[in-house]
Amino acid sequence: VQGWCIGGGTDMVLCADIIIAAEGASFGYPPSRVWGTPTTAMWVYRMGLEQAKRYLLTGDEIRAAKAAEIGLILETVPDDRLLEHATAFAERMALVPTNQLVMLKLLCNQTAENMGQYKVPSLRNVEKTSPYMHNGKYSTLEKVMQHYNSGVKDSPTLDPILKQNGQLGIPLTDQEQQNLIAFLKTLTDDTFIRDERFQK
Repeated sequence: VQGWCIGGGTDMVLCADIIIAAEGASFGYPPSRVWGTPTTAMWVYRMGLEQAKRYLLTGDEIRAAKAAEIGLILETVPDDRLLEHATAFAERMALVPTNQLVMLKLLCNQTAENMGQYKVPSLRNVEKTSPYMHNGKYSTLEKVMQHYNSGVKDSPTLDPILKQNGQLGIPLTDQEQQNLIAFLKTLTDDTFIRDERFQK
C-alpha cells in the first residue's frame, strides 16, 4: 500500500492475505463520521474490537507505523523499497505448494470468522458427513436417531428440551425415524459434491 488507503479502499485492502505498506501510507475510514460503514468485519478481525471501535467511531487517520503496531497491517518499509520487499515476500510464499497455501489460509480465515460464535453445522450433505456427534461416536444417521430416541443420559448440562414430560430424548417411532432420515437424505447435493471446482 502506498499513499492513502481510506474508505472503500480499506474494504478491498483489508481482505488481502498480507498487507505491507510504505512508511508514508495512511489508513482510515472517514466516511464513518457521516454516512458510511465498512462492508466487511476485517477491521475487527485484524486488530480487535477495541481498536476497531477506536478508529471507526472517530474516523481518525492511522499512519502506517501505527497500523502495523496495532495489527491492521503486517509491516512497513521505506517507500522506495516497497515494491522490492513485497515482491520478495510474495515469491517466498510462492515456494510453498498451492494445496498447502489453500489449507493454511482456510485454517486462519475460518478461525477469524468463527471467533466468539457458535455455529450450528449445516444439514446440507449431512448424509455424507459421518461420523456424527461431537466425538464422532456414530457412523450412521440411523444410530444417531436411535441415540436421541432411547440413548440420551440425564446430566446437569442436558438441554431441557431433551427431558420433557419426565422422558429423556426425543421419542420417535420407527416410521418417524425412517421418515426423518429420508428427509435428511433429500438434502444431499450430488452435483455440488462432484463439482471439480470445489475439490481443489
